Amino acid sequence: MLQFTLQRLLWLIPTLLAMALVTFIVMHATPGSPLDPVAEGANPLSPESQKNLAEAYGLDKPLWKQFAIFVSKAVHGDFGQSFVYKTRTVTEILVSAFPVSLLLGSMALVLAVAGGVTLGVLAAVYQNRSWDYASVTVATLGPMGIIARFTRSSMVEVIRSDYIRTARAKGLAERPVILKHVLKNACIPVVTLLGPLFAAVGTGSFFVEAIFRVPGMGRFFVESMTGRDYPMIMAVILLYGAFLALMNLVVDLLYGFIDPRIRY
Repeated sequence: MLQFTLQRLLWLIPTLLAMALVTFIVMHATPGSPLDPVAEGANPLSPESQKNLAEAYGLDKPLWKQFAIFVSKAVHGDFGQSFVYKTRTVTEILVSAFPVSLLLGSMALVLAVAGGVTLGVLAAVYQNRSWDYASVTVATLGPMGIIARFTRSSMVEVIRSDYIRTARAKGLAERPVILKHVLKNACIPVVTLLGPLFAAVGTGSFFVEAIFRVPGMGRFFVESMTGRDYPMIMAVILLYGAFLALMNLVVDLLYGFIDPRIRY
């Protein structure tokens, strides 16, 4: 398991480099500039002021050199100065915003898992009956609905397995059959879903943060997109990529605990 974990962590390096390169190319291929007066969120600047700012931010250098400078600084945790929030560095913003988004995302995921798994179990056990229809109707909110549908479909498949019929034929009560045999073996597809789902909600939700004025990453990311804040965009995408890769690694490691037959 240790060797498997180390290999996955080493693969994270080229993955993040590829993400950074693609994001960098797309950003600079998009028409406009953070210093352009017609860019949304930018202040009108004279050509001379734009030239001075481009030199200050390093935007006057060749693209390959800009990318090389960004990577060399990012390795040391320095993502540069924000173009939108000029008095703050990107690292300062992330340090203050990421814990907020992570806390909100964690609470949302706990509620979604608790509600989604419960509704999915009820829908599977009482399939094609009133509980099934009621559970599917209730599970229409965001992550909860996705988890409920995955749980239901996975459990329905397991319930129809031969070893479940055998367990029932031996006289086991319905509750132990469902909780000990069916639910445990139906967890792997649900756990697979939780990795990317947690990465998505744990790195910020713009709608929630905008409505309740929460200073999380989702809000900063959208504002950086509208203001063409290149350093902020690069940093958030890399953080999301690293978080997603780590969550997928955790999911893969959980497989072995859920099903001892799985080996790395």
